[in-house]
Amino acid sequence: MIRGVTEIINKYGSIIVLEDDMITSPYFITYMNEALSKYSNTDEVISIHGYCPPINYKKAETFFIKGADCWGWATWKRGWDMMNYDSIDLKNKIEVSGKKYEFDFWGTYPYFQMLEDCIEKKVDSWAILWYASAFLNNKLTLYPSSSLLKNTFSFTILRKV
Repeated sequence: MIRGVTEIINKYGSIIVLEDDMITSPYFITYMNEALSKYSNTDEVISIHGYCPPINYKKAETFFIKGADCWGWATWKRGWDMMNYDSIDLKNKIEVSGKKYEFDFWGTYPYFQMLEDCIEKKVDSWAILWYASAFLNNKLTLYPSSSLLKNTFSFTILRKV
């Protein structure tokens, strides 16, 4: 994943990334391209995301969250170039910052544990490095208020449980 994104970013300057188990809305590509264009020179914005959890957020068409995500997303070279691939360094910086609880999205998801699992080779996740790098650099990701895609793999798992 890292090599592929890096290769496309270096050639074209930006990228839209989808996994093979995503189903997109007819509006997904327009949203991504318009947002890539609109925020191309906004340093605070590191990425665009097409997924929104079912949170009933209808105050605006889009909103920002600190960090980065990995389901149907886009970024620019300036964002991808700031990614830190050293999970130990990222973990230490989060601990020193005193923002572990915030990094875990205020206790709602064990991102810090995922980073530790990456260090211990229990998981192999580029996405946690991407999120941690964006988080530590106070970068934002744009989200739609209604999801423009769904992950069919996760829905299959949920149905089997």
